[in-house]
Amino acid sequence: MIKMRKRKLSSGFTLIETIFSLVIFLILFLAISTLIVTIVKSSHDSRNRYQALILAQNRLESIKAMPNIEAGTYTYEYDVFSIEEDVAMIEDYKDRAYRIIVRVYLNEKLLETLESIKITR
Repeated sequence: MIKMRKRKLSSGFTLIETIFSLVIFLILFLAISTLIVTIVKSSHDSRNRYQALILAQNRLESIKAMPNIEAGTYTYEYDVFSIEEDVAMIEDYKDRAYRIIVRVYLNEKLLETLESIKITR
């Protein structure tokens, strides 16, 4: 007597397997896309802070290189940045000394502040 076995042919995926794999794919996709958005935003913020630092350093060095400076507060616009310079005379010094503060803003948000002293004779 010959016994015949029934073979069940399983060709393809079931609907539940397909839905389950799609859910896993969507969860991974959302996690990765959130990570990418965070990285891009962080990179953009870092670039703005670096540009603000370079602007503040350049402006501070150019003020210190001037032969004569006057005390006061000055504001400039450069591209999307606002630069504020505060120059004040220091009274307790035997020569003329100035305290220089340079602040760089982006959309009214302070990005960088540099401070220095210039002594003239």
